[in-house]
Amino acid sequence: MTLQSSGQISLQQIAQEFGDSAPHSVSEFFNEDVGIPSSGTTTFSTFYDKRDTVELTISTNQSELNLHTYAVSQGWTNGKHLKVTIPSGVYIYSPNESGVALTCCPSGEQGYEAGTRVDIINNGNIIGGYGEGGAAANGEPASGATSAQTGNDGTNGGDAILVSPSGNDITMDLTITNNGTIAGGGGGGASGGGGTKDVVLASQLSFYGSQGQMANFVKVIGASYYSSASAANSANPYTSLWTLDNGSGGTVQVMSWQQQTWSITPPQETGPTENALYSYNSSYTGEYWGYGDYQYSQTPGSYNSFTGSTTYQRQDFYKIRRGTMYAGGNSGSGGRGSYYNGSIIVSAQSSGASGGSGTYAAGNSGNGGILGGPGGNGSSSAAGTSGGGGGQAGHYYKKNASTNAGGSFTFVNNGTASGLFA
Repeated sequence: MTLQSSGQISLQQIAQEFGDSAPHSVSEFFNEDVGIPSSGTTTFSTFYDKRDTVELTISTNQSELNLHTYAVSQGWTNGKHLKVTIPSGVYIYSPNESGVALTCCPSGEQGYEAGTRVDIINNGNIIGGYGEGGAAANGEPASGATSAQTGNDGTNGGDAILVSPSGNDITMDLTITNNGTIAGGGGGGASGGGGTKDVVLASQLSFYGSQGQMANFVKVIGASYYSSASAANSANPYTSLWTLDNGSGGTVQVMSWQQQTWSITPPQETGPTENALYSYNSSYTGEYWGYGDYQYSQTPGSYNSFTGSTTYQRQDFYKIRRGTMYAGGNSGSGGRGSYYNGSIIVSAQSSGASGGSGTYAAGNSGNGGILGGPGGNGSSSAAGTSGGGGGQAGHYYKKNASTNAGGSFTFVNNGTASGLFA
């Protein structure tokens, strides 16, 4: 309990505050508190408002330590100063996602009498918990109406030191001197955006080729006869083919070298398009088609005895390719951030591999952050589905409190401090 601030004060009262056993001498209490000289002569009034300091050494690793709770368990009582030393080689840490390594105040209150001096001297290591990587994002299925998922965010790394978990005004005077390592946990990497389904077409096939190329070898049939070669060359494309080219709908006949004929509905937009194929052979239902550039061929003029004139045949066609619908690729999960697990410092994890390729590829996911570093962002998929955001690094020092009630914060760094500061 703090000594009185005025009136008569005895040597016995001073000795009781500082825990001294008889016989007593004023010189035994030199330098015990701020304002008490370290030598020479002094008066009893020098000890007004002075208090004892309890010194503690944390000699073993501690997980998610609450300093107030720990100090009470070691015999400290409220109203006395507190000096805590963390030796070299000792870890105060959190092994959990976004966990705090060292919390100074108890939850719900500031916990220290006004004017209490709390000194933390770190010669060891104080390391916050990891940020978790964002979960993998699913790509768009090959069938159905489910859209590709956007990438998931990574979570934030845990704080190394948090003064107040409840955001209270503090009345203590807190000084932290770092001669070792204080680091927020690494942020979690985000996952990339899920891929969007797309049709991958077979290689473009020439209209003219050997009948050994039966697979995917199809043509659109249309023929007209003209009175001159120039008329054949300048004529508009065959009507039903032209409706296919401009996307106005209609049915077009398709025939393969196997002489199987089907009717298909032309696409209503350009590019590789999903179309139901209505076929005499049900095994072709639900296939995908892409249409190449319009082409035509012209035969040399030949004499037609029925009309008594030379005619020129022109055949109009499109190259048509069969395609396969591929589901959009799933992204990999984001990497977990670096932290201390109670035995070793776990390095930041790399992200999982993302699936798909080309137009249906998922976005790449972000790696976990190093100690005191943010997680990587996830990238967008090939089709533009957004990736998630990487988690931020943990704070190496976070007050979450004000000194409006008369307290103070001091942070002296002589070692390594990495992460955020707030």
